[in-house]
Amino acid sequence: MNSEQASASDHQLFPLIANIKAGLQALFFWRISPEERNINWSQLILLTLLSLAIRFACDFAYVGLNGELSVFGLPGALFILPVMLFAASVVARMASQTEKTLLLLITFSAINVSYEVCHFILQRLFHQNLIRAFIPRSRNIPENLMTGWLALSCGIAAVRLTGLQASKKIAAVLLTILFIGAPLSQIYVNRTLWAQPYDENESDGWKNYNILSSEDIFYLQPKLLENELAAVKPGDKAGINLYFVGVAGYSSQDVFMKEVEYVSQQFNKRYSTTDHSVTLINNSKTAAKKPIASTTSLLLSLKQVGATMDTDKDILFLYLTSHGSSDHKFSLDFGSMKFNELNPQRLRKILDESGIKHRVIVVSACYSGGFIDALKNSDTLVITSAAAEKTSFGCSNDADFTYFGKAYFEEALQKTDSFTEAFDLAKPVIAAREKEDDYTPSDPQIFIGDNIKTSLAEFSRQMTLARVAKTAAAFRQAPSASEKEKIHLPAPVATSAPASLPKNNAESNHLQAAQKLVALLQVEAMVLQGVTQCKESVKSRTPESIVKTNPNYFRGITPQSALWPKVSEAYKNYFDETCDYMDSEGYTMAMAQVYSSTLSPQELSNIIEFYSSPLGKKMTTANMAATQAMQNETTAHMTTVSEKANARFIERLSELAALEKRSRDAGQPIQKPWWRFW
Repeated sequence: MNSEQASASDHQLFPLIANIKAGLQALFFWRISPEERNINWSQLILLTLLSLAIRFACDFAYVGLNGELSVFGLPGALFILPVMLFAASVVARMASQTEKTLLLLITFSAINVSYEVCHFILQRLFHQNLIRAFIPRSRNIPENLMTGWLALSCGIAAVRLTGLQASKKIAAVLLTILFIGAPLSQIYVNRTLWAQPYDENESDGWKNYNILSSEDIFYLQPKLLENELAAVKPGDKAGINLYFVGVAGYSSQDVFMKEVEYVSQQFNKRYSTTDHSVTLINNSKTAAKKPIASTTSLLLSLKQVGATMDTDKDILFLYLTSHGSSDHKFSLDFGSMKFNELNPQRLRKILDESGIKHRVIVVSACYSGGFIDALKNSDTLVITSAAAEKTSFGCSNDADFTYFGKAYFEEALQKTDSFTEAFDLAKPVIAAREKEDDYTPSDPQIFIGDNIKTSLAEFSRQMTLARVAKTAAAFRQAPSASEKEKIHLPAPVATSAPASLPKNNAESNHLQAAQKLVALLQVEAMVLQGVTQCKESVKSRTPESIVKTNPNYFRGITPQSALWPKVSEAYKNYFDETCDYMDSEGYTMAMAQVYSSTLSPQELSNIIEFYSSPLGKKMTTANMAATQAMQNETTAHMTTVSEKANARFIERLSELAALEKRSRDAGQPIQKPWWRFW
């Protein structure tokens, strides 16, 4: 290289360094001066190339040596250049200094160079959990906030370089933020210059994404929906039937499909919805087996359910899970297929057209709280995974449940039949998980109409009675006592349901009355009192007192041994396990069955009337106190008698052991009497 070439290179290099320095200063809102830099088109080209080089280096750092050059990302990487040119032109015209358009464009480009480096560093620090406490969301750096930083720094730099009047400064900054920030944050472009090599599996994934374009699948869909709806059968006319309709709306993430499939199976088993169930799923894995989830398929499904069920008493459980938007639209998405929009008003219209009266509607999606106002009425329970202005979490292709789905269906509904109690159990669990992950609380919402409370209370009672009858039958048919012990009898039916509830058959009413009598007698409290007393009795006969009577009782371990605390703990655990033989649920159910089989309905009614009266309640309270006193006296007496009896037993056992030892030592073992042959 000759001296002239070197001089030309230096002529471009040093102004470039000055421009980079100015861009770094402007990014952090420091003042810069145009006189320090060389403003020409070659500088813009060099800054643009440098920005591309940084973008390439960032991609390379993420992908590694196994990547390959991606020219498809070049237009996206250059997308910022016309965006900044437009913003520079607008501000220059506002200042009546169009000659400074190139100055502003070069300044914006220099700021972008420093921004790319800072953005990459912050991402790396974040993924290494070094700045998590300073970021409001735990999974991704808020890109809109980062883009806003870039746009704001460009706006402030433009105002300072053009010397705008005070009245125009704020407008110029806001316009710069709008013209730079809005396109970069709202328009997705591929900026990747170094990417993973092409994978045939990804091609298969694209085919699966557009699987509805396949002729076979396209023409199969009407038949799948027809078969799904034909499987919906009328329910038992004697009681309330639950009908389940599940909708998994978003095809590109398996979590929604997994949730609907799980809930459908859960309801089939727990609520007997096998012949009362419809599932609509957008997913390539089920496209050949299940009807897709569209507004039309949901409309037809709900109409079929409404025509099949007894709308005067049966209940619909509608579960919708997908993504949601801030304007409260439920996402129905499957490849390139265009579905009709599903919003709260449209869903309410579909439900009303179906004729279904009693409704439980659960919407799991971001901003799903916006569905409540449109759906609520006195016959409807509405539960949403988030408030109207909040997002919900857990939408991942690898996850089996969203945060809401796991807490509500997999955990809470395993503990109760009540859909409202399950919500109360699930909400704090969701909040705790979101707090652990540094997420803004989703704040799940619930609305319950006055009339649906009655229907759900009766349905819950009916489910409990059905399980009681089933368990009692299994108990009676168990071949042995050990098999009977393995059967867990359900808890009694709640007695606080409204008196206006519709009645079941005579047998169920009889058992229900017997359970109410058991509840009034406070038998469960007595049993639990007995368990407590049994466990307290261990304190009256301590391991130390036992060792005094029989030093070898604990295999030679004494209070002086280092293992003595463990012996004391094992002794206590032994009594705890022994005392737990008293199962309050089993006892109360067994008593209820005896009362229902030995007392007539009228006799039960008379007894219940007495124990519900002030005198009867006083009698129950006195009986509880008397039982407690009896247990205390029995325990105290038992302890004294047990210690004396145990001492006599040990003494007699020692005598017999000594006699046996003397006989063996003398070679004359004690002979059994002639009449003992065993």
